[in-house]
Amino acid sequence: MLHVLENFPAHELKTDNQFERKFYWGGKDDRGLKLEIIAVVTASYLLIIHVMPRSFRGGKDGF
Repeated sequence: MLHVLENFPAHELKTDNQFERKFYWGGKDDRGLKLEIIAVVTASYLLIIHVMPRSFRGGKDGF
């Protein structure tokens, strides 16, 4: 997971909450597994709320 966070760009996601910033990362980890990661920015840290292999989503792989 850290490999994806450190080596792939973050994309900001739209939220209905004006006080919350949410980001998405997608890429291969150090084992070659394609992951999607979603995190929320807090005042003190980055809170990871979702990590899942892309193969679990089904359908066409986006990256």
